[in-house]
Amino acid sequence: MINDTGSVGANYFSVEDATAGRTSFLIEAGARTNALYADDGGRIAIGKITLVFTTQMKVGNTPTVRLEQDGSSEFTAQKCVVAGYEADFLSVILRSKINQY
Repeated sequence: MINDTGSVGANYFSVEDATAGRTSFLIEAGARTNALYADDGGRIAIGKITLVFTTQMKVGNTPTVRLEQDGSSEFTAQKCVVAGYEADFLSVILRSKINQY
């Protein structure tokens, strides 16, 4: 699907499951070049860089990743935030305030 059908709708490119009516993948208009990049080896980059690892990210300031365990496999729901910047590397596991972040 490309763009909303309404006259003042959003501009985007998306993949929609026609049988379930769900949008599985969406790129907004104006997304930066190589915002999401998959190479022929199955590696994924966010912000294109030379791919070395399975998943990589490149941003201008404090790249951050949040990992979530939702409890659907009988383990306690938790979140882990990993961020790096020029002076430090930070990893925080959030257990008690799961919905705050």
